Amino acid sequence: YAPSQDDTARSAYTAPVVCSTPTAPRNFVAQTTGLGYHTARLMWDAPSSDGGCSVTYEHRHTVSGGSWPDWTDAGTATQVDIDGLLSGTSYTFQVRAENSRGVGPAATATLTTRAGLPTPPDSGSVRSFTAAPNPFNPQTTVRFHLPTEGPVSLVVYNLAGQPIRTLLAAEHRSAGSHAVVWDGRDAQGRPVASGVYLLRWTLQDQIIVRKITLLR
Repeated sequence: YAPSQDDTARSAYTAPVVCSTPTAPRNFVAQTTGLGYHTARLMWDAPSSDGGCSVTYEHRHTVSGGSWPDWTDAGTATQVDIDGLLSGTSYTFQVRAENSRGVGPAATATLTTRAGLPTPPDSGSVRSFTAAPNPFNPQTTVRFHLPTEGPVSLVVYNLAGQPIRTLLAAEHRSAGSHAVVWDGRDAQGRPVASGVYLLRWTLQDQIIVRKITLLR
């Protein structure tokens, strides 16, 4: 018996993977970290079930029981830092897993910052200046919130202080939330090497620097 073309096609056929939505991330905690305790570090473990497909994560937070914002992508990272916390303020954080089938239930953690902390140096002009995912591959999204409009610069430097990529060059931005993506490439469009880089954010006379890590 010689197999027909139909027999060969059937033998080579692989059934598609059928996913179910993942369960909630496990062991989700939020704790203050860094100088002045104005940064929340969110940490969690992978869900007990990924639904049969690989997962990525999203997070969000609300202040003092306020309304929930949109979800922020964290990629495959299981840790993220949220900057710009205010003194003596209650925060509620959520994280959830997502695969190709959909999103799973959210895990929730709460945190109240210690009263009497000095005002964060960046809270007057920019709020929630974050880059996520961090570490990242192949790209990360820089998010910030401006209480007032103004010219914003955002430049990526290496640890030697050399500019790698200008993402914003004194571009006028309105008050509100903004997002800028860095794709891990330099000014000539070439992929940069794995390592730690610096994000330098400037608004008029204010400068904020954050570290980000690229893992190829």
